[in-house]
Amino acid sequence: MYYYRRWHEQAIARLHAQSSMVETARGPVEYAFAGDPRDPVVLLSHGTPGGSDQGFLFADLVQRGFCVLTPSRPGYLRTPLELGRTPGEQADMFAALLDTLNIADVAVLGMSGGGPAALQFALRHGERVWALVLESAVTQDYRPSEAVLDRALGRLFLGRAGLDGVLWLSSMVAHRWPRLALETYLGIESTYDRAGIVRCADEVLRRPKQVQLFTHLVDTVVPYDVRQQGRDNDLAQFACMLPYSLDQIAAPTLIMHSPYDGDVPFAQAEHAAMMIPGAELCAVPAAGHFLWLTDDADRVASKRAAFLAAHAPTYSKQVTKVL
Repeated sequence: MYYYRRWHEQAIARLHAQSSMVETARGPVEYAFAGDPRDPVVLLSHGTPGGSDQGFLFADLVQRGFCVLTPSRPGYLRTPLELGRTPGEQADMFAALLDTLNIADVAVLGMSGGGPAALQFALRHGERVWALVLESAVTQDYRPSEAVLDRALGRLFLGRAGLDGVLWLSSMVAHRWPRLALETYLGIESTYDRAGIVRCADEVLRRPKQVQLFTHLVDTVVPYDVRQQGRDNDLAQFACMLPYSLDQIAAPTLIMHSPYDGDVPFAQAEHAAMMIPGAELCAVPAAGHFLWLTDDADRVASKRAAFLAAHAPTYSKQVTKVL
């Protein structure tokens, strides 16, 4: 128990050191910047669970001339849940944060459970959105299957493991035995058979940087006690989502999703692509829900960066960084 408490204290201290707090018109918001705020800003609406520490997944954008802004959505880490329970209220919190940081407009990237808030931002604050990207994103009512919730790693992501210590041990497994953790995750987050899971794991293990990304992702689930309110609220909101007026979204839109996603069904991407005018749907096999793993990762990163570069209003001087 001593080792767990010590780890928890160190983890919280590390999280606080990597993020900032600011008082907005809606209340205190935690956020993290990666890159130069003078570059075109990409606002990341992070996944479920997660927080401001998930911006690392898009570090390649910083190398390509963008700035990544990642707020902790309400209920995650240090952003109070009271700032926005619904995706629409969370979108308004994003706008208040941009006002406080003096950022006029952004591209918004909705990742997984951050999809609804990203969509609402594009609907409610469309004049501030120069592009919309959805990756493995929830776009309509969503209820994770009992099969996912009842398995150990499904509990890690979606929440029935009540003890933070259990998740701490899961994080340790990912760092010490990455193949075991990878294959377990892929069994939940993809619809591949056993041979496909092994193939995907082999692809990842050949790439040390992807192994590092994977283990870092696991770290953004723990400590769980400072993310549980947000995760519980997300699942409650997803289960009662009414249809959004996606046909009113005017921003150029790129949707990337795997047909083998075992968490958020590919039908969610097809729905958004059908409803949003001019939206581009890119089907990527990848590692199921995790588009930034396996040999497809480079194609995903290049596609995302090229799309953003094509629509960023002040990107001309950095175009050569894209490919």
